[in-house]
Amino acid sequence: MQQYHGIKEACGNLEQISELHRRCGERMTILSGDDPLTLPMLTCGAKGVISVLGNIVPDRIHRMLQAF
Repeated sequence: MQQYHGIKEACGNLEQISELHRRCGERMTILSGDDPLTLPMLTCGAKGVISVLGNIVPDRIHRMLQAF
């Protein structure tokens, strides 16, 4: 049975997030837990977002993720 591991990261420290991705790579799915940092976190290796704004403007959050 394959196991998946992920983390909702909301520390606000992009260096820490980059290091987490460097060390874990594809073995750990990183999700942004801080809406304003979602796009920068995607550039650091995050794969998505657990979003408050996604409940208000889901179409915009979806388009941003798709465009990335």
